[in-house]
Amino acid sequence: LPPFPTYTITQELAWDDTIAWLLAEDIVDNGAIYADSVNPAFLDAIKPADTGMMGDAENGAALFTRLGCTGCHAVDSPNAGVGPSMVGLAAIAGERVAGLDAATYVRQAIVEPGAYAVEGYAAGVMIAYDALSEGELNDLVAYILSLE
Repeated sequence: LPPFPTYTITQELAWDDTIAWLLAEDIVDNGAIYADSVNPAFLDAIKPADTGMMGDAENGAALFTRLGCTGCHAVDSPNAGVGPSMVGLAAIAGERVAGLDAATYVRQAIVEPGAYAVEGYAAGVMIAYDALSEGELNDLVAYILSLE
């Protein structure tokens, strides 16, 4: 099964497919109607702070380590390594490029690291992580933006 998305509710088409399967398998006698079951106020209440993208920071931390990002980017010190430190990036990422919020900037830096070279660092050193899944990208962004 794919991972259940954090802070989201099943979309109507998936809901309808699930209800149809439950009915076909005689697991339930009556199907609940999506509109009667999903309260928009609840969706607003569980919506995370506006990071621009959703992701699981814990998964992102593991991915950050597994991909070897810690070899170049510090996460617990403002002292930089081969690449800029990630400490405090959330506070300044949204100001790096006009028109990009913090999450979009971080995401683009992962997928297209040469798009915006950070002053003091050589362009073209970081490889592009453009083969990551949407979920992996969202998790990495959530993790990086969680660092203080």
